Amino acid sequence: METPQEPAARTTQKGPPPEVLEHGYADIIVLNGRIVTMEDTSPTPHPGRIFQAMAAKKGRIIALGESGSIRELAGPKTTVIDARGRTVIPGIVEPHSHLFDYGATRLAAGMGFQEPVPGINVVLKAVRTLDETWKLVEEAIQRALPQAKPDEWLLVSVETNPDVGVTGRILLSWGFAKRFTSRQELDRIAPDVPVLVRLISFGFGVSGHFNSKGQRKAEEVLPGYWDFSEQAFHRAPLRLGQAADRVARSVHSARD
Repeated sequence: METPQEPAARTTQKGPPPEVLEHGYADIIVLNGRIVTMEDTSPTPHPGRIFQAMAAKKGRIIALGESGSIRELAGPKTTVIDARGRTVIPGIVEPHSHLFDYGATRLAAGMGFQEPVPGINVVLKAVRTLDETWKLVEEAIQRALPQAKPDEWLLVSVETNPDVGVTGRILLSWGFAKRFTSRQELDRIAPDVPVLVRLISFGFGVSGHFNSKGQRKAEEVLPGYWDFSEQAFHRAPLRLGQAADRVARSVHSARD
């Protein structure tokens, strides 16, 4: 969060305060509180600076300070809140939802991932290698296509298989480091129905792969998801395995 510098004590002046000249009167001010900035990025429990009052304009904080000075930023249409000593913190954004663990989030439910899932739901156990497991998924999708409906999901869930040594960590690496599959690959197999292939690791869906039709269905609930996923996942970024190899080479070079 961007936070203004701590204001100096105001001197007697004529005309509006400099913040009003720059931004206009505040949309909202909060007085008599404990405004915790949470701006300390060090690995300590310190929350950052604490102020008595703040002013905001168009969703951005324009001033922090004592109640007396912040009150001067109020105009005739400003909303004034007396916090009465209560603590105010920045809004908390939850950035770690498991979208592909259907039924667990409102977003997943909005996409149609409720129990029981409408459509076709295939559950497979992984086999020894990524390639062999992908072959099972491909065959399962092809078998299911004759019964699939254009507006209902075809879901394939791949679970761990400790009997052949495929643990949750291995499935996790298949999903993130080695790219289990891709939108283009799923489009080749099933272009006309929404498809989601999930890897189930540690008891929930940690990785998911849409085909284009499934991705458009996700776009109905998450506007912008298509553009984001294209930028984030389809540029051939540095793989985790490649990164690990580079680190290992650097360590060996340093030892030599």
